[in-house]
Amino acid sequence: MADFNAAVARTLKHEGGYQEIDSDSGNYVCPLSTGSYWVNARNYPYKCRDGSNPALVGTNFGIAAPVLAAYKGRIITKNDMKSLPATDAIEIYKQNFWDKNNLTALKDQAISELAFDTLVNHQRGAFVIQRGINMADVGAVAVNEDNIFGSKTREAINQLFDMGHRKNLNDSFVTSRIEYINQVLADNPQLGNFASGLLSRAKSFFLSKRGMKVSGLMLILGSIFVLFLLGKKNK
Repeated sequence: MADFNAAVARTLKHEGGYQEIDSDSGNYVCPLSTGSYWVNARNYPYKCRDGSNPALVGTNFGIAAPVLAAYKGRIITKNDMKSLPATDAIEIYKQNFWDKNNLTALKDQAISELAFDTLVNHQRGAFVIQRGINMADVGAVAVNEDNIFGSKTREAINQLFDMGHRKNLNDSFVTSRIEYINQVLADNPQLGNFASGLLSRAKSFFLSKRGMKVSGLMLILGSIFVLFLLGKKNK
């Protein structure tokens, strides 16, 4: 069974602290009365669903402004984002991405970390993972690319792992992710400054011969790191 602490520790290595970037749609929040906390990301400059202007509040620990608004159940301010505790960010990651998609059920730690980071980093992360499963080209295992990370997607991942396709599956996920990033960048030229970081982050998940050892180390270090933060919160 996969471990959340190691996965979130690995993801947090890629996420910085507070940032305010006007070309990134995740930095904006809209009143829920407009139809969604999220902006319409198809057009830049970004607008709320009703055509009104969104508030630029930034992100922190990789938590997008609409995600924090949904967590708090209200519109948020820039100060809310700047003062976000790391422990709350970890709770959001667990609630919104790990538990929601039942990633604990995945049998391989390295693949669970990649799946988690993909779901965190991309709004169509489930689609990216499903495309990766199909790109692994194992005829007996295929899934619908419906961007829903459900039981059939988890079962397909575990089935391929049981069949001995661990490295093929992992690297197909990464290749699918790289192709998706390149398409997003082509469709959204305002995101050009993110190209290097997004691609480097994706490529860091290619599974080397040391993959199992690295995952084992991350499992230990990640658990210590997250338990330390949660322990501080509970004092």
